[in-house]
Amino acid sequence: MSTKISAIYDDLHEVIQDLLPEHKELINPYVPEDSDNLHLEKGWGITILEGSNGRREIPKLTMNRNFELLLTRKIFGADKRSESAMNKRKTGEKELFEDQIVIAKHMQSNTYLKSVGFTNASRVMYESDDGLNFLRNGDTGILILRSIIAVEYDEALDI
Repeated sequence: MSTKISAIYDDLHEVIQDLLPEHKELINPYVPEDSDNLHLEKGWGITILEGSNGRREIPKLTMNRNFELLLTRKIFGADKRSESAMNKRKTGEKELFEDQIVIAKHMQSNTYLKSVGFTNASRVMYESDDGLNFLRNGDTGILILRSIIAVEYDEALDI
C-alpha cells in the first residue's frame, strides 16, 4: 500500500529534475563524497529528515516532513592554489544560490507544483539552509548547499 509520502518523495525528485535539467542526481545524497566527479560537478540530492504530527483538527492524520535538498559544485582538482581555482570557487558559490532561488520560487508557487502533478501535499516550501559547506574528497574540492524543504500533507485514517 502506497501512501502520500511515497508520492511526495517521487514528486520532489521530478520537480528538481525538471528545474535543474543539466544537473546530475547524487548516487547517495546521505554521503555525497561517495559520488563520482561527474555527479559532483553540478549535483543534487534529496534526503529525508525529521517529521512531526501536524496536530490539525480534521478527520485525517496531518504530517509535517522535512527534506534536505543538497546542491553541489566541484570547484577544483589538482590546481587548488591558483587564481583560476579561486575564481571557480566564487562562481560555484554564486551558482549554488542561483539554483536554490529557482527552486525556492517554484516551491512557493502552488500553480507550478500542481502543473507538474504535485497534488499530494497541502504545503511545500523552502524553509532554510545552513550556508555553504566545503568538503574535500582527495584533490577534489566540493561546495555543498543544504536547504530544508518543508512539506505538509495528510493521510486518510483508514485503519
